[in-house]
Order: sequence, then C-alpha cells, then structure tokens
Amino acid sequence: MKTILRHICVLPSRLLVCLALAGPSVGILSARPAVAAPPSLLAQNLLAQEGLAVGLLHTTVQTELAIGFGQSSAVGSCVPMPQGGDGSLKTLARTNGGNDFTVELYYDNACANLYVNAVVAARNSSQNVIRFSERLTYYGVTGARVGIVRVTQRLGNSPQGQHYSELSEVATFTPVRGAMPVQFGLYCSEPAGEPAKALSLCGVGVAQSIPMLSEDLASITPINAKLTQITGASYQAEFGNNTSQLASGTGLGISAPTTHSLAITGTATNAGSSKTTGSVGLLSPFLGAPVTWTITDTAHNAKFSIALHDSATPVFIGSISQLDNSAKIATVRVDIAGNGFVLFSNNQRIKVSNWMMVN
Repeated sequence: MKTILRHICVLPSRLLVCLALAGPSVGILSARPAVAAPPSLLAQNLLAQEGLAVGLLHTTVQTELAIGFGQSSAVGSCVPMPQGGDGSLKTLARTNGGNDFTVELYYDNACANLYVNAVVAARNSSQNVIRFSERLTYYGVTGARVGIVRVTQRLGNSPQGQHYSELSEVATFTPVRGAMPVQFGLYCSEPAGEPAKALSLCGVGVAQSIPMLSEDLASITPINAKLTQITGASYQAEFGNNTSQLASGTGLGISAPTTHSLAITGTATNAGSSKTTGSVGLLSPFLGAPVTWTITDTAHNAKFSIALHDSATPVFIGSISQLDNSAKIATVRVDIAGNGFVLFSNNQRIKVSNWMMVN
C-alpha cells in the first residue's frame, strides 16, 4: 500500500392497555410495559448521515489510493485498479516534475465509463508532510455528472509509527442542480508495504444542513479496521468503533485539527453517540462483496444496517429500524458509487450522491 500512498410520537396513552377485573369485594388492575417511542426524524437523519458516511470513508480512501497510484502510472495507459476488483484508471497528464497530475478512474475495466476525474496539485509540502489540493468531478454509472469535491489533503507520518503513513483531508462536496453543499473530512492510516495483516485507524466526519429539520446535523465516526491481505495490494477488512459523536445545531462544519483527528465546528448540541460494526470483502473504490455494516444508536432506539447485493448491477440496500421491535421505519438504496436515495418515515425521499444526502 505504501507504493500507492507514497506520492500523493409520543405514543398515545391508549397504548397502555389496562384490564380491570371487578368483583363484589376486590379490584385487580394490570398493565403492559410502556412501548418505546420510534426514532424521531432527527434520529433517522443522524443515522442515515452516519451510515452513509461509513461508505464514504471506505470508498474515498480507496479512491485516493488509486489516484495516488496514477501519479506514477504511464501517461495514456489504461491499467487495472491497484487494489483489484472492478474498474480501471488512466493518467491523462503529469507536470511540475510529476507533482501536478490528472487521473481518471472508471467503472469498467477498459477506461470507458468515467467515475471520477481528478486534478491534483502539490501545495506547500515539507519534509514530513506532503500537501495536495484536488478537484474531483464525480459521474454516475449512466454518465451523468454527480458533483464536484474540492479537497485539501495532507500525507504524512502516522502516530502508529514508521510502518504506517497517514492520509488526512477536509473537503466540500457541491452536488449538481443547486443542491446544498456538504462538508466532510477523513483520516486514515495505511500500512507500509503489503503486510499479511495490519490495523488501520481511520475516521470520517460529515456536516450538512437538513431542510426537513430546519437545522444542521454533524457526525464523526472513528473506524478501527483490521486488514487481512488477499493478495498483493488487495485487502479485506473487519471494522468497528464505540465512540462516535452526533450533533445538531447551526453553522456546523468539519475540521481536522491534526492529521489523525476530526472536530465539529459551529454551534453544536450533543445528540448522542452510536456503535459501528461491519466488514468489507474487498477494499477498492467499488467495494467488493461481501459488504455489510450496522450502526446502533441505543439512546434513540434505532439501528442503521446496509448490505451489498452482488449481481450484474450491484446495489446496496439498507434500512433504519427500531431496536426494540425491529420495525423498519426508513429505507436506503444506493448503487456501487453511493448514488440513490433515503426514504424516511414521513415519506420524504432524499437524494443520495457520492454517499451523502443532498437536499
């Protein structure tokens, strides 16, 4: 992997059922336990944001690794994704001693169906930190432009030591057709070389305005991923965390105080936390089966779950459900690039682009 990284509701009271049995001289009153309230729209949106962000983290890190590989790839040559799996890449141009370059990633294996055009430029690098600015233009599987991501990126030493490198970035995604921008950030350590096993410490944060709620929501989700080599630069992963941060408020954003941390900015009110578990069969810009992850928010009686249905046209299908009775209250459906929709309990259908809700 180092080769790749190197350069770059309240329930009504009638639900409390009381049964009175009366006799001439005795009265008996019994009651069922109160039923927990279903997750609110606030809880549903927070879980949808965070659940999608896990997909955003994995696909973005792997996309950045592939883009970094393109810095040393022969200009004009169509080559397979370095991590294996579906897709291909082509370096279109390289200038400034190789520090500025343009790479395209494709859905297919013949560099025909464009996924992302990446224009990368080195900025103010030092001995220990390499800085890049990026302009990433994303396209859907049908060829339509999805939106533009502008990235400020740092590559440097990892707190895990000399056998790891650290990728850190903050970015703004501007969807097409005037939808509201979404701010996100991520960090991830990547092992040097191609070890049989490694522990990758990562995290992702997303902040955005939610018109449905008339406020901003933000989430930060650390992810500890246990990597197991399949072959070469191809890896599978099991991951999880117990320490996510959820918030609502105004003027919320995401910052990266260090290369291995994220923070929520703005006027934020704590909205709880959650637990994440999951696995990926192949880490690649297009995640390879089997893929599944679950986010549990006990305080809000809610769970997000999603899985990849592998077929000729792979699709991720997920839901938000109640913890106490498993009742489904929202549905999620996105394609291999994270484009699709979330349908909430109030029947509002919100578009998803590049693993982010867009309003």
